[in-house]
Amino acid sequence: MDVFALFENMGLGVNYVVMSILKNILIAIGFLLLVIPGIYLSVGYMFSSFLMIDKGLSPWEALETSRKTVHKNWLQYFLFILVIVIVNIIGAIPLGLGFIITIPVSYVAVTKLYYRVFDSAV
Repeated sequence: MDVFALFENMGLGVNYVVMSILKNILIAIGFLLLVIPGIYLSVGYMFSSFLMIDKGLSPWEALETSRKTVHKNWLQYFLFILVIVIVNIIGAIPLGLGFIITIPVSYVAVTKLYYRVFDSAV
């Protein structure tokens, strides 16, 4: 039942879809502009969905709040994401069976980081 809790309030569900589409379009444009802006935005928007659901921000506010917060220590967040990607690649080695462990651990790690960063910041 928790899977559909996001769509109980259809405004939040629609906003989440709008935010996801907007985020993906901006990241795609960034990758078309020589890859570096795409990487910057991919890391910068890592908390946008959490902010929209947890803090009730609009799609654009969530994207900008996430980007501005991550911008302050962008390299640290990039290294964090890089470590998560490496762990997931290692999880893919044994015929993808490692994903059973690495994907949930990755989501928990990002969620824990979100709560460490935004528990006192916003």
